[in-house]
Amino acid sequence: MQGFPPMTETARRRLLYATARASRCRKSAHPKPPSPVVETVLAFLAEHVLGEEWERPALL
Repeated sequence: MQGFPPMTETARRRLLYATARASRCRKSAHPKPPSPVVETVLAFLAEHVLGEEWERPALL
């Protein structure tokens, strides 16, 4: 199986903007933990598309 083609700088910025915006939209007075589906998608994108090791954020 071949890997993903390298991301362009524009695609990387769009991905980072979309994930940052999604995290801002989820913030509320009574925050819920992210769903396992969201964490799985973010982990996949970070590891396979961006080539970065993904770590679960520390819980407050």
